[in-house]
Amino acid sequence: MSPASDTGPGAEPRHDGFYVRPASEDSTSFLRFFPEGKVVACTIGDQRPPEEYALNVARWMVPGNSSPQQGSYRLEGGELAFSAVSDSGTVDYWGVVEDDRLSMLLHVHSLINGHREHGVWRFLPLPDDPPTPGGS
Repeated sequence: MSPASDTGPGAEPRHDGFYVRPASEDSTSFLRFFPEGKVVACTIGDQRPPEEYALNVARWMVPGNSSPQQGSYRLEGGELAFSAVSDSGTVDYWGVVEDDRLSMLLHVHSLINGHREHGVWRFLPLPDDPPTPGGS
């Protein structure tokens, strides 16, 4: 992973929350980044706003949990890129973290079903007392 500044083009994604995007009328896609370069991705079917169930998602959306998709991200030339892998297959992501680090613009390509999309993912802070990898 290339060194990155905290703000500005090519900024490191935030590690103290999720980036979220509506996946459909009744589901939300989540991305969670970790300082060691790991990323975890999942889509949750729930009609409520993600703020209402983010703590439950944070409890299991950690590296090493076999349920969500996992990968390692990299920053090169101001672009963020990663592949999220699960037993079902791989989804590729690439784009940029906005200057304020409160959103990112990503292109997504599922190698599972061929679906392609792009759009803005907004930052959602972790709830109070979130679990950390290796923590209890």
